[in-house]
Amino acid sequence: MILYVNGDSHCAGAELVNGYCFADDDPTYKHLGRRPHPDCIPHTFGYKLAKAINAGFYLDAESGSSNARIERTTRQFL
Repeated sequence: MILYVNGDSHCAGAELVNGYCFADDDPTYKHLGRRPHPDCIPHTFGYKLAKAINAGFYLDAESGSSNARIERTTRQFL
């Protein structure tokens, strides 16, 4: 089972650990683009829930996402 989480900055864990919203805000992770910052992912509700139910985890959230983007990328994933 995979827990798929999509949404905006709340789901992406923006600024949970550091001041970065996107991975490319941090020079170390520029190659990841607008993906969530890797240091924040383990602190998101989706990651913690996936660990609690022993499921795989896929985070497709992006800070500043519109509802159209969320719907489009969710359909693409499915």
